[in-house]
Amino acid sequence: MEWTQIHAVPLEFERTTFSLDISDLKKQRMVRAFGKLLWVQNDLINRHYAAGAKYSGAEAA
Repeated sequence: MEWTQIHAVPLEFERTTFSLDISDLKKQRMVRAFGKLLWVQNDLINRHYAAGAKYSGAEAA
């Protein structure tokens, strides 16, 4: 996946979310939940690669 594609997903989510006809509170909660999802995904990916580096003898970045 290209760098521009990775960063386009949150922007597209934000654009779609704010075009919905729902309350501002629900929009805010949706954006926060999506941010948490990305944070958890990033954490799991980092743990996976850190564990792989541990077993391969390379240092984790």
